[in-house]
Amino acid sequence: MFNKKKESNTFSYLAQGFELKGEVQCDGELQLDGTIIGQIHVTQLVVGESGRVKGNIHAQSVIVQGSVEGTINADKVTIEKTANVKGDVIHDTLSMEAGAIVEGNLTHKHQAASVTSIAVPSQKSADAQQ
Repeated sequence: MFNKKKESNTFSYLAQGFELKGEVQCDGELQLDGTIIGQIHVTQLVVGESGRVKGNIHAQSVIVQGSVEGTINADKVTIEKTANVKGDVIHDTLSMEAGAIVEGNLTHKHQAASVTSIAVPSQKSADAQQ
């Protein structure tokens, strides 16, 4: 009972009007409605509509509703319709809503050789089975 480890569900919030210059590191989730000028290393990052980042982001999961100027490097990236991203996006999975602005390269982390394609049966094969 006393030897159980606590799970780290750290949540941090930087409110609108708050500006931070420097490197940010967080093992949990960061909700950003203010401004960060510098590098961000977090597990999960949500850049709210009023949020602004000028620097590179490294995370497992990133949701962008506001503005990012810099490279986003994350396993899962969601760019919502209110987002404005100026920089490259390096991702495993990416979803982007219509209306989002992205000026940069979109790069999948895995090499094409390591991705298994799903075979679609040709019309001849489908006709032969009937």
